[in-house]
Amino acid sequence: MGLFSGLYGYLGIDINATMTLGDQKIPSPTALFGMLAIVVGIFTFVVGLLGLCAAKWKKCCFTMPFCIFSFILFIVMLVVAFIGILLSSRKDELYASTCASPVTGKHSGDSYATFTDYMKSVYDPAVNDVMCTAICPCVDTHKSLFAGKQSSKITPMWVPTSATLNTIAGPFDNFKACYDTKLKPLYAASNEGSKKEFSNEGFEMFSKLETDMKCSGLCYKPVFGITRNLA
Repeated sequence: MGLFSGLYGYLGIDINATMTLGDQKIPSPTALFGMLAIVVGIFTFVVGLLGLCAAKWKKCCFTMPFCIFSFILFIVMLVVAFIGILLSSRKDELYASTCASPVTGKHSGDSYATFTDYMKSVYDPAVNDVMCTAICPCVDTHKSLFAGKQSSKITPMWVPTSATLNTIAGPFDNFKACYDTKLKPLYAASNEGSKKEFSNEGFEMFSKLETDMKCSGLCYKPVFGITRNLA
């Protein structure tokens, strides 16, 4: 079991993956989980190997380390279980401290009453209000699934004309495809605070949340994801 855990952490997860937080790059949650899996796997494998040796030879050089390491493993598992129970019982406080705290946009300079407001103010205009529109078209089958869920006030950066409509790339299965194809340089050059914030930091942060943590939104549920397909 320990060997499987270590191999999974090393081969099954990108332990070099990072995410940007401010001006710093830090290991992503997936990378941290992979590193933890490797450490726990190696430790468990060593404990199991010592247990086999102690059972066969019953010598102090095997039994003593086995007892010590087994006790350490027991304490670690007990601490992990306690933390899990504690976090579960205080989830409302954790949500409030994460999502209800004021935030200032690093690149736009705009102030937001809560992190939830920050996500809505940055994510909605950059993603929700352009996906499945003439800017980022999707097939009619997908478009009908999201009818009425977008903001009624959509203010695109440009409005395609009948002469250029058919030359616009698409349809797109997800927002990332549209962003990489044509929105990225437009958002980077935009004077809108939300687009600038999304281009410089938001896209990578929201993408990491979605791919690494299987999470569509940290503090609220958006209409569209970044990388996941529409259907």
